[in-house]
This record gives sequence, structure tokens and C-alpha cells, in this order.
Amino acid sequence: MLWYNFKYALKNILRQKAYSITNIIGLSVSLASVFLILYYIQFETGFDQYFSNSDRVARFTIEYQKKDYNNHFARVRNPVIQYLADDFSEVECMARLSPFKQCAVKIGENKFYSKGAYATDSNYFKVFNGTLLIGNANKILVSKGQAVISESLQNKFFGSENPIGKQISLESQNDEKFHNYTIVGIMKDVPLQSHFHPEILTSLENQADYSAWNYTYLLLNKAKSITRVREQFDQFKKKYFSEKDITSNILHLQAIQDIHLHSNKDREIEINGDIKNIHFLILLTILIFLVALLNFTNINIVSTKERSRNILINHLLGGKLQHIAMVALWQNLLIVGISVVLGIGLARIAYSGFQQLFFLPDFIITKSTIKHFLQIIFFLIVCGSLIGTLPLLKHKLKSNLLNKTSLNLETKSGKNTRGVLLSLQFAIVVGLLITTFVIQSQINLLMENRLGGSNKNIINITDVSPSLASKYDLFKNKLLKISGIENVTASMEEPSGEIMDAFPYHLEGVTQEEFSSNPLNVFTCDHNFLDFYHVQILAGNNFTSDTVSKQYILNKTALKYIDPKLQAEDFLNRSFEFNFFYKKLLPKGQIVGICDDLHLTSMNEKEKPLAIHYQNMVNSCISIRFTPEGLQSALSGIQDTWQELFPDYALSYQFIDDLYLQRYQQYINQRNFLSALSLLAILIACIGLIAISISIIQARKREISIRKVNGAKTKEILAMLNKDFLKWVVIAFVLACPIAWYAMHKWLENFAYKTELSWWIFALAGLIALGIALLTVSFQSWRAATRNPVESLRYE
Repeated sequence: MLWYNFKYALKNILRQKAYSITNIIGLSVSLASVFLILYYIQFETGFDQYFSNSDRVARFTIEYQKKDYNNHFARVRNPVIQYLADDFSEVECMARLSPFKQCAVKIGENKFYSKGAYATDSNYFKVFNGTLLIGNANKILVSKGQAVISESLQNKFFGSENPIGKQISLESQNDEKFHNYTIVGIMKDVPLQSHFHPEILTSLENQADYSAWNYTYLLLNKAKSITRVREQFDQFKKKYFSEKDITSNILHLQAIQDIHLHSNKDREIEINGDIKNIHFLILLTILIFLVALLNFTNINIVSTKERSRNILINHLLGGKLQHIAMVALWQNLLIVGISVVLGIGLARIAYSGFQQLFFLPDFIITKSTIKHFLQIIFFLIVCGSLIGTLPLLKHKLKSNLLNKTSLNLETKSGKNTRGVLLSLQFAIVVGLLITTFVIQSQINLLMENRLGGSNKNIINITDVSPSLASKYDLFKNKLLKISGIENVTASMEEPSGEIMDAFPYHLEGVTQEEFSSNPLNVFTCDHNFLDFYHVQILAGNNFTSDTVSKQYILNKTALKYIDPKLQAEDFLNRSFEFNFFYKKLLPKGQIVGICDDLHLTSMNEKEKPLAIHYQNMVNSCISIRFTPEGLQSALSGIQDTWQELFPDYALSYQFIDDLYLQRYQQYINQRNFLSALSLLAILIACIGLIAISISIIQARKREISIRKVNGAKTKEILAMLNKDFLKWVVIAFVLACPIAWYAMHKWLENFAYKTELSWWIFALAGLIALGIALLTVSFQSWRAATRNPVESLRYE
């Protein structure tokens, strides 16, 4: 019996090639997309599990809360961290990471910059257990001047030679000379699925010094101990914090596996992902899967109608309903099975492009991958088989036979069922299109309102060492003589960087105390920085090139922050001073102007109140604007000038758009996913629409012929056949708009600066969906309307 059912189901598939092929194409393409998205979700949710202690490691942070100022840094600068291991029995040991910001590296004759250089405790390889390849984890990095390098650096710079005992030279942002370190160990390369990627680790200069900024990680005795430690924080604060600091300092402990998707603190060690993005992708997966199932159902309804006469004859000759249903079930199982195989093949073929688009590692099949894929396949088989069989079970075969009719799916109920399914499909299509347009509009707003606006002709030399600052003016003057270079400036942070340094301040006639308790952010730059990036001066003047006068400019947000009652002109010519110990860097000066907001960093958050100071001492980014046709000559001249003035340092530069694209990578990923899935949903909907339109036209071919014989024109036939489809697409548009508007309204709440949900976005999505539906159906309708009516009537 099983063989009979299988053989008969296969004959049905081959007999109805058009419906079978459209079903298989729709399912396999959607399945391939679902597999790829699920793999990406699995990648994003699998961070920081590469070392054996990963479930027992947590990061310690302190949130500072004041009346008008809040910040929560991912790193800690507080000596209380030295007591964590002693006061909490659950803490086995602690490891600090102190980053070498803008670290210049020399290995022999090789020069480069490393963003993965850190000074750390000797406990590092106990906390991150199993990551040391060569060396003793209990004795490594215990002495001053030791270093551990990654396996990749070993292979790149030493090859087959043993690097142990060799020298490596590092220069950090806080030190203006190179220091030599002896290589004492080799560590595994940290995989992509990590919230930080060290390639050089050095021993701390002073293990007992807890005054520096550190990323602080604790190894707990049990994975569940994190809750117990949190419960003891109040007692810990009473012991080590002053009464004032107890209320303003909030202690946090976050599992390391939660950092990538659940942490957006100031000065994160690297840019993290966002759990909202994962929820967004899960929703997209459900929607695209739903489109495929709706399409599958619609085509099965049409397919069952086409087989209705054979089904009735089979039933008349003694075939039982359950046997007929079993054949249908086998037929759907075969279609789903073929689709699964093709879907996996398509996903594997498409993965290389998918990998480059979303910066994923080589495809790896893990137990988790197999588990998730099997779950989705099982769900599809169950849903697809049941949904495909329901149209058959729904109809009363005997009554249809006694009434001398075939199995009739062109009843009002049948039309409505098919129409509802079609509307749901196109509602999803319209919703995806609206979402794509809104996200693209928001990305355009982010990029156009960033520092420098839409100017793409800017190169930024990043990671500039403070030791080069003394030659900045000479470097700048030489660059300005190069053909193709229009202007040069410098700043303490590169475009898209974070402005975090803030200090208490005194502003003449405004602050009541000598220094305000609420800090103000500081940003240093060259005197022409605001002109270079076309930042508007709202009141007063821009900086002059006079380095003797101590000049400050406040941004627009700073005015509201300091005193919203005052006008911009009220701040001019007043003395201004930061409460900062190094007066040479931030001296007492004067407010010379008020400027518009910079939008240097991300526009997810509101602009910070800034005091901008003309000072080149700590500027680590040099910005160079070139003419569109002068790029090659500019790059060549920059390289030659850099080599002439700074032979000990590598040249590292990036185009300004690339810096901001990295900052907004997760939103660009969302747009890319949406664009691809919108096209996919349109393709699947069109496949189903073609099958349905062919079936409807086939059922009405006698009616079409009679109308033509009686004088109906082609355009009247087209209008008659298309009006139902037009009605269902309009209903889909009405359904999709409020849901999409609400979803996008909530999504835009993530941004301090957001695009408008303009009516044209919704109208454009509706017109595209309507146009696609009409084009798809009209081709079939036109063929039917122009066919010779005699061909249809001769057999009636």
C-alpha cells in the first residue's frame, strides 16, 4: 500500500508539472532564505563561547548617576576592583584589560597599528581558559616587559621560526616612545564570535596599580553565582564607598555571553550587536516562511481543483476518502522533501555572497546548526503536508457527485478563501517594502547628517601617535602643496568615534560654584576643523590660528545644557575653564563662538554638550579633503610625505564613508536582509499568483469565449479578469499600512534623530505591489482575452 501511494503521488506530481514546479520553486527558495537567516541568528547568539570557562565569566562595570548627568562605561576606573576577589567567595580570580589605544607596533622591520593590544593581569589565561597555545598559564605575564602574541601574528611575522624570546616594540597613546617586550607565549586566534579580539597581550607595568581605566572580568566558581554576587553589591558598597558615592554609583555584573547582544555602554571594547536586530530577523523569518506556506496552500487548492474529476471517479469506483487523502499527503511530502533538498543546496551555493555581505566565517555545521535545521524541516513537513491535504478533506465528495458536478472550488467560499490567502501574502509584501523604504530613508538621514554631510572626498588618517603631534604642522603644510589635496585638519577623535572625555567646568557669570558638579564634554581639534567639515557658526567667531589665545567654542546642545534661559550671544567673551589637572592641555580661556552640533558619533543618541578647544596636542586623527579627480595623486603624495616624516610608523587611513558604515553596520545589515527578503516575497507571491490566475482563467475560458462572441472587447475582458486581484491587493495594502506604521514608529524610537514616516513611502509600496500583481495577472489575462473563442467552444 505504501508503495502504491508513493507511486500514485509521484504520477500526480508529474501529471501536474506546472503546479508542482511552482510549489517546489517557492518552497525551496524560501527555505534557502530561512536557513541563511537562521545561520546568521545562530552566529550572532553564539558569541563568547570559545573558551572553556565562558559560562562562568562576567564583566564588572559601574554606572555613575548624577542629577543631570548619567554615564555607564564598559570599563572601570576605581580602586575598589582590587577587593572583588577577596570579598566575594564566589569570585575565583579577576583579569583586567587596559587597551593600548592607537597602538603602534614594530616587529623587526615590520610596522603596523594594532587595535587588539592590551596590558593585562597574569590571571588572563585562567579567566579565558584554554586559549594559550605555548606557555604556562600559571606563570605567564607575571613579570614586567612580557608579551603574548596571537597565532596569526606568529605565522605572519615569524613563519616557522620560534618567536619565544624575540622582541616586539609597542607605543601606546599615553606614552610617546616605544617600549620593548619579550615574547613569552602564543595564544589562539580569537574567533569572530567574540566581543573583543586581542592579538597582543602584555604584562601590566604595575600589577598593584588600579588607577587606570580597565575592562574588568571575573571568573566565578559557578555559572549561577552571578546572581549571588549581585545580591551582595549593597553590602560591598557600604564597605568601600563614601556615603555620597553609594547612591551615585550602581554596580553591575554582566555575563560575558550577554555582552555582544545586550550591552551598549559607553566605550565598549568593540562595537556590539543588538538583540533587537535578532528579534527583527526572527520576525522576518516567520514572515517569509508564512509567505511560502500561504503560497503553498493556494497552489494546493488550485491543484486539488484541477484533479477534482479524477478524485471523484476514484471515489465512485470504491476508493476510500482516507486512501485518497493519504495519496495527497504523500504527494505533499514528496514536494516538501524535494524543496528541502533544493533549499539546502541553494543556501550552500548562496552562502559565499551572504558571507561577504555580513562578515561571517566559513560555513560550519555544528550540532546546534543541525538541530535548528531539523526543527525547521520537521515543522515545514508537518505544516506543509497538513495544509496541502486540507483542501481535499474539506469537500463532500458524495454530494458533489450526486449533484453531477466536479469538485467545485469556484464557489463564493472558495474564492474568498483564496482571496484571503492572497491578501495575506501581499500584505506581507507591502509590509516588507514599507519597512525597507523606511530603513533606507533612516540610513540616508544618518549618512547625510553625519559630520561632513554627504562629502565623500575625505580621507582620515587614524591611530596617529601623540609623538607625531610635534610634526603635525609640518606634515599639514607639505600635504597642502600636493596636487589634488584641498584642505587638512585634525581632531582628537575620528569621524564616527566616541566623545567621552568630560570634566567639571566654570563659566564666568553662569555657574554658581567654582566648578560645576555636572561635567561638560571636551573635544580638541585644529583651528580650521569646523570650516573643514562645514559646521555652521551660530554666534561669535570661529577659531583663529593664534595658538597663544586660549579659545573655546560651545556647541548648540551645550547652551541648553548649561542654561537654557540664555541666548547664544550671552555666552560670548566669557572666561571658561575645565577642572582638569593638566592645564597645558586644557587651559583657562574664553568662549569665542557658538557652533551647530557636530554629529560626530552615532545619531542613535542625542548630541552631547561640547566645549570645543583649539589644541593639537592629543589629536589622533588627521582629515584630508581631496578633489574627486585627484585621489590617486593625493594618496601617492600622502604616502611619500608620511614615509619622509614618520618612517617608524605605519600609515593607516580610511575614507569617511567607511568609518560611518562601520558604525551603522547593524542597520545596513537590516536593510540588506529586508531588500533581499522583499524581493523574495515578491517572487514567491508572483509564482503563486501565476498559478492561481491560470486556474481561474482556465475555469472561465467558456465564459470569456461567449463574451467575445457577443462583442466584448479585449480591454473589457482584461478588466473583468483583473478586478478581483485588484480588490485583494487593495485589501492587502489596507491591512499592511497600520501594522507597518506602528512597527516602524517603534523602530525609529531607537534614534534621537529620525526620518519621517511620509505618506509617499506607503503609497510607493502599495503601487509597487499593485503594479507587480497587475503585470503578473495581466499577461495571463491578455493571452486569454486574445485567444480565438472557437478553440474553447468547439468542445462544449
